[in-house]
Amino acid sequence: CIYTPDSSDFSVGSGHFTLELWFYRTRSGGDDWMAIQTDGTCANSGVGLHVWSTTYGGSDANKIHGRVRIGSSNINCTGTTVIGTSSWHHAAFVRDGTNLRIYLDGVQEGVTAVSTDAINDPAVPFIVGAVTALGESGIKGYLSNVRYVVGTCVYPSGTTFTPSTTAFKDDKDTVLLMHMDGGGGIDPETNLPT
Repeated sequence: CIYTPDSSDFSVGSGHFTLELWFYRTRSGGDDWMAIQTDGTCANSGVGLHVWSTTYGGSDANKIHGRVRIGSSNINCTGTTVIGTSSWHHAAFVRDGTNLRIYLDGVQEGVTAVSTDAINDPAVPFIVGAVTALGESGIKGYLSNVRYVVGTCVYPSGTTFTPSTTAFKDDKDTVLLMHMDGGGGIDPETNLPT
């Protein structure tokens, strides 16, 4: 996993945000956290994105899931598609006014009404690829093009869109941008060294 120390840049408050990325799972049923601001506890978390596990997800197992923490409550937004292994998917989690929206491959799969209260801003790292800096509950697979935008909802109103297949671009509201296309010597189709 990769983590960055806490920054005031990650403070969403009551405004818009977009957390998006490309992911490729090599296992099914695991709790695959892809990005979250947390110290590994619910009480100290902000915005997060993962695929539910069979252990915790119940009927939502293997579905894309976004979560924010407001006060002492987790507010969840979950997709509808059961996500398998061995293929790339684009996920986007946004706050659009008083709605949280979750998208999979450019299609809105869930919407949850949310108050205009501020999303918690804990003084903890932003972690990519896991739920703790030690790598617990991390995605088994690959991530690419992780972008966190604070202050803008890139995909508003539930509109269907075609996810970019080129590197995400930086803009004035992008607070985290990671291009993970440096090869690494692994073939994503076979998981074998190239």
